[in-house]
Amino acid sequence: MGICPPTFDGFERPVALSKGVNQNIRKDMPMNSTSVENLPSLTHNHLPVITTELLAELYGTERQRLTNNFNRNKERFIEGKHFFLIEGDELRELKNRNSLRVSVKIARNVRALIFWTERGAARHAKMLETDQAWEVFEKLEDCYFSQKNPSVRVSCQKSYDTRVLCYQQSGVTVSTIPLRDDDIVISLESWLELARANGWFVIRKDQLVERLMQL
Repeated sequence: MGICPPTFDGFERPVALSKGVNQNIRKDMPMNSTSVENLPSLTHNHLPVITTELLAELYGTERQRLTNNFNRNKERFIEGKHFFLIEGDELRELKNRNSLRVSVKIARNVRALIFWTERGAARHAKMLETDQAWEVFEKLEDCYFSQKNPSVRVSCQKSYDTRVLCYQQSGVTVSTIPLRDDDIVISLESWLELARANGWFVIRKDQLVERLMQL
């Protein structure tokens, strides 16, 4: 069931400060360039998750922009599916967890924070609709969210840099969809011909119901 969680994420991360970005970041922390390859492993309920600050840095945007997009589209985010809301005793336990302190810092005065799941990260990429966000999400999908054992990172090496399906109007790209290594682009008509040639019986759902009623 969807809820309306707080509009902030309490992690202190070494990201570049800009107008509107969480000012709780410790100034004595070094400014590091984060990439998918050196992303610290973080899990919740046995699922890989990511913080708002890290996601914003990887997507090349401000944390506040992700927060604003979330606040304007809360009905499209479901707790437990797109994000986890951490608060109360669970948050206090996280603050005291030594293993978490190694890679991520949590401000002491934070009352709640958010972990984004793979689906949450995908929804943010779709809202940003930039080439960088989609390319980074593809890497996150292949190398971070797909990890079954968080202690063992998956290699991001591919046979090519990336494949992107582009939609254009009047010669201008209006939308892009990242493709995985095993994705095949094919028209519906060609897919139907291929399926029927391999012995599959393909029929629309309404036509199937109509035929079943005639039996």
